[in-house]
Amino acid sequence: MSRIGILEPVGLVGKELRDQLESRRALWREVRLFSQREAGIGTLTDVGGAAALVRQLERDDLDSLDLLLVCDPRPEELEFLGSVPDTLGVVVVAPTTSVPAGRPVVAGAGLDGIRRGEILVSPHPAVVGLAHLLRPLLALGLDEIVVTVLRPVSMYDQEALGEVFEQTRALLEFKTPSAGSRFSEQVAFNVLPGSAEEAAAMVEQLGAVLAGPTRIAAHSLQAGVFHGLAMSVFCQLAPGVGIEEVTAALCGEERLEMAETPETVGPVAAAVGDSVLVGEVKAAPGRPGGFWLWAALDNLTRGGASNAMEVATRLLTAPS
Repeated sequence: MSRIGILEPVGLVGKELRDQLESRRALWREVRLFSQREAGIGTLTDVGGAAALVRQLERDDLDSLDLLLVCDPRPEELEFLGSVPDTLGVVVVAPTTSVPAGRPVVAGAGLDGIRRGEILVSPHPAVVGLAHLLRPLLALGLDEIVVTVLRPVSMYDQEALGEVFEQTRALLEFKTPSAGSRFSEQVAFNVLPGSAEEAAAMVEQLGAVLAGPTRIAAHSLQAGVFHGLAMSVFCQLAPGVGIEEVTAALCGEERLEMAETPETVGPVAAAVGDSVLVGEVKAAPGRPGGFWLWAALDNLTRGGASNAMEVATRLLTAPS
């Protein structure tokens, strides 16, 4: 049984990780909570049904752990990853920026050869969903991907959720929402452009996960949605591929769920689920082999903690 650390455990992803560790008690004998942020150090929370104190991460802590789960770090907080002990497994969870020397991994295919001492990245939630959605299509001649990601507010933090809740309440009371510390613009009932840096990170991570010559273009939009991530994906397959072949390939992927009512698929339908929910699959007019896919997933479970825990479990249980 292992000693596991969680860095930044009180955020939305950190809480989901703590909840999932509760159901995996056979995997660990101790869970320690750490922070590099002044506001997080000294926080009293819980893990495994017991009270736990968040303390500052020190370099010596790395030598005493078997696994460290790093939750959505800021770029300036990654310096300590430059010297990871060979005995330590590291999984960085759901980053929206690039992780230097990190290897993006998604549960399922692609976990062969992972080892302790390297930086494994459970990538951007959209990349996790796209990997499950697109891997089955590689055999059908997948050549090009163009994806638009609708980003929920829970991709940020609890403070961001609170701000958008206050914006929503103000609008329903016919008032002008106030600017907050997380958002200077109205997000509630709105759609705004995402950052170029996030799009670049998604392209880089997805390219590494698919490990092929496929051309990839991606961008994100900040949607006025509290929870659940949705994706519109164009796929260019071989010209002779038909929609029946596409559907059959998707049905064979373990972590995909084909919706019985595709017209209802969206963030609400996917929230709290642990699969990538696939809605409409349709041929693109005028593009032989071109298809549009619509899918959604819970960014904190399947797109975050669930993928990270499956990677971590494989890492801890693999023969050394």
